[in-house]
Amino acid sequence: MVSTTVFLSRGHTDSVTTLALSDRLLASGGDDGNIYFWSPSQSNFPLQFTPRQAPCSTVKFHPDNPEILYSAHGRYINTWDLRCLRAPVVVWNVNEDEVNSIDVLKDEARLAAADDSGAVQVIDVNSGNIIRTLKKHDNICSVAKFRPKRTWQLISGGLDCRVIVSDWKGTGRGVIIFELDEIVSSNLFGDSHSPINYQPHELSNRGSSDSHASSSDYAEVEYDEFDETDEDVEDDDGPDSHRLLGDIHSTEQDQTEADTSDVSSDPNAEPLESTSVQVTVMPAPDTWRSGIPVNPPMVHSIACSASGDFVAAGLEKSTIELFAGDGKRLAHLESLYGHRRAVSTLLFIGDDHLISGGNDYSLFLWTLGSDTEGQRISHDAKVNAIEGKELQKIFIADYSPVIRLLDMSLC
Repeated sequence: MVSTTVFLSRGHTDSVTTLALSDRLLASGGDDGNIYFWSPSQSNFPLQFTPRQAPCSTVKFHPDNPEILYSAHGRYINTWDLRCLRAPVVVWNVNEDEVNSIDVLKDEARLAAADDSGAVQVIDVNSGNIIRTLKKHDNICSVAKFRPKRTWQLISGGLDCRVIVSDWKGTGRGVIIFELDEIVSSNLFGDSHSPINYQPHELSNRGSSDSHASSSDYAEVEYDEFDETDEDVEDDDGPDSHRLLGDIHSTEQDQTEADTSDVSSDPNAEPLESTSVQVTVMPAPDTWRSGIPVNPPMVHSIACSASGDFVAAGLEKSTIELFAGDGKRLAHLESLYGHRRAVSTLLFIGDDHLISGGNDYSLFLWTLGSDTEGQRISHDAKVNAIEGKELQKIFIADYSPVIRLLDMSLC
């Protein structure tokens, strides 16, 4: 049972696309170009709003200064001071294409902006200068997140079906690349002689990462050398020399990013030797047998737990891929099955619960570290965004102009 306690409806005139929550305010951005600020506990009327802009794709409060909000409108990133909302304090035009995601690093005044060109810009929010440009995705980069407690790591996902972990503070080129098309195929079809347990009528299910390799088996590629050119660097061993087949897949990126960092290193340093493990993967049977949509596993959403020990990726294929690691490294832990269409948004509540929303008009509440199946909550529209700090107050934005406040502790 879920209790709908509040409808925040006296504001937007079009779909609400994004939400952000500070200690005292909820911010919402929409396709109508407006940003509204609401009291999370007192009123269904907005307290403040900004002048209308282009459609808003994402908003984010500054974690160290809740009076500052960042919003993305096309290629532009606006900085707003809530004490004076007549106009943005500053407008940045640093991305090559439309910005899809913004994240701000606590205590370090750094903002990451992922865009349609596949790049992630890391910006100094005090000066507006670009600290680093990471160009690792071959397609649209839909989301980028700083990993909590491992502030040197930036995790990004895109429509190239990859989750990429970058060391943005170092050379920016030490990466782990998870090839999700092979992870998903391995989990679903790793053993063509075994029966497929997932049934189309089931509400939810889990798939552990144990069919062909343990979750700790992967190859990590690290570089000490720093290259400031835009030219491609060819790998003498070929593009497939650093690939691990099975549940964890890591490959060396042939592309280089346009680094604008002040970071320096020894130009004569040699790249660290990488390792690779070859694991045989059985042929995949007919994908329709699984009951899972056959869409490619493009990444639409990423969320990190507060401890940074868990990372979740929501896929077009309708699954959620869960990664875990108590150090700097991540490994694929399990796949969560429940949604019928793309998983558009994810939210961790502590390290114990994960909430997902999808294009299948549904929400799921997952309990981590438990064999309990995800709890499904029906919704009446495609879900765009989820925000909250506790299960008793979860804000839901969807294709309607209305924001819902749900008590999910009753699930």
